[in-house]
Amino acid sequence: MSKVGQKERQTQARMITLFRERLGYDSLGNWIACEDNRNIEETLLRDWLAKCGVSESLIAWALHQLGTQEMVHLLNRHHNDHFIALMNRFMPQWRLYRGYHPL
Repeated sequence: MSKVGQKERQTQARMITLFRERLGYDSLGNWIACEDNRNIEETLLRDWLAKCGVSESLIAWALHQLGTQEMVHLLNRHHNDHFIALMNRFMPQWRLYRGYHPL
């Protein structure tokens, strides 16, 4: 493993410790070997939002927003002109929601 990977792993370990010990979060563990591993676990997020009383229409909207941005990030990692062009193509109305947090 490169030194870059080692540094990132050390940072991840510190963040997990912070979230567990100081903030009281549970960790779902390392999912690197899980089939269909994604940045957004839609079922877990959907269930949690529903449990918090968020409406199904708002949950669907949020998941659509997140999913579109994640898809665009697969094509382009940075928030540059190419990223913006892809967002315009796949979700033309994205600028309307920029900075909008309905929760």
